[in-house]
Amino acid sequence: MPVEELSHAESAGSAGSAGSAGSGEAADQNAEKIVTVFDLASEIEQSLNQALEHVEKNESQFQQTLKDIHERLKRLEQ
Repeated sequence: MPVEELSHAESAGSAGSAGSAGSGEAADQNAEKIVTVFDLASEIEQSLNQALEHVEKNESQFQQTLKDIHERLKRLEQ
C-alpha cells in the first residue's frame, strides 16, 4: 500500500473513533482500511524481491555484454 493510502487510512481511523458508535457501516469501512505491520512488511518484502530480480537480470545482461566485448577485442588483436 502506498504511503498516501496509509496516511489516508490513519486519518480515516481517527475520524471514525470520534464518530458515533451507532454507525456500523462506517466502522466496516474503517476496518477495511486498517493497515497492519504484517501488511506493510509483506509489501516491503515484495518490493525488495522485485528490485533484487531486476538487479540480477541487469547484472546478467551486463556480464554477457562484457564477455562479448572481450571476445571482440581478442578477435581484433589477432
